Amino acid sequence: MKVKQGDRGPIVKEIQNRLLKLGYSVGPTHADGNFGLKTKEAVIKFQKKTGLKPTGIVDKETYQKLIFESYELGDRTLYLHYPFFKGRDVLELQKILKSFGFNPGPLDGIFGPLTEKAVREFQMSVGLVPDGIVGPQTITKLFDSARNFGSSSVVIYPEREIGLEPLKDVPIALDAGHGGIDPGAVGPSGLKESVIVRKIANEVENLLSGLGARVVRIYGKETNVKLEKRMKKAKEAQVSLVLSIHLNSSEKPEAGGCEVLYAGKTSELEEKSKRIAEILASEIATSLGIKCRGAKIRKELYILKNSDAPAVIIEPMFISNPTEEKMLYQEETIKKIASAITRGVLKYFERLRL
Repeated sequence: MKVKQGDRGPIVKEIQNRLLKLGYSVGPTHADGNFGLKTKEAVIKFQKKTGLKPTGIVDKETYQKLIFESYELGDRTLYLHYPFFKGRDVLELQKILKSFGFNPGPLDGIFGPLTEKAVREFQMSVGLVPDGIVGPQTITKLFDSARNFGSSSVVIYPEREIGLEPLKDVPIALDAGHGGIDPGAVGPSGLKESVIVRKIANEVENLLSGLGARVVRIYGKETNVKLEKRMKKAKEAQVSLVLSIHLNSSEKPEAGGCEVLYAGKTSELEEKSKRIAEILASEIATSLGIKCRGAKIRKELYILKNSDAPAVIIEPMFISNPTEEKMLYQEETIKKIASAITRGVLKYFERLRL
């Protein structure tokens, strides 16, 4: 992409409108779709201000930066979505949330799982439905709260590099239980474990990839891959973590909650697996508002005892529990589980770096 002096058309008009919104003059005729000298001068000023090479040509990098800078909070509805929303509006949202005591993660202008969690917590605190969607109602509450606190209480925090990927190039094996002719556990109304865990895994893959991770899918989307082949693929990829997603089941329909299973070939791997198991169990249970059954060691399970990296089997809910099975039919539940798993992975690697 290269838009330069002499070009005409809708893309030029969009560029001019974004420059005008940021306070740059593009000439007396304003956004006329004609890339003239004044527009070029405005582009150069913008490039200098944002640390780009001042060529006066709108290439892909300049265009993306222009889009990022020209969004204001309230211009669009924000929610956890892949690819992640990025922009000045997200950065403003993160700064406001942090000023109120909610942790949105890095102040990077990227609407990721930690920012979504902070939005939900803010919504709960002001009596809104905690759906993680930053629409008109949430925007109004944010601005009202900022006014009530007083402008001096809204601290300006330094920004982090745009496009930062906290899990950049980290290899993570992702597994979903059962598959093919093996449905896994089946709920009271007929919901199949293999179907739901693949929905969760797909969401987790998108979120982790958006954070820069190199996700290695070791399960079959339509088939039941043997456990030996799954672990061989993980070993060949030299992954740093193995996440296997299942659903729990019990003969007692009242049994419910989240638990995460762990083990390790060595004491070091077992300790690391326990650490992330505890983080994940807490994150998922809190997000869903269900019982946290914690981390449980299961040394006999094939994936856990044969992994060369820390490994966990995540069982976010009991499909045999009628109430929890009903929740699993909802797309919102799938997204909450995936978001909680991603936050847990982030926390785990952040603690390893300390």
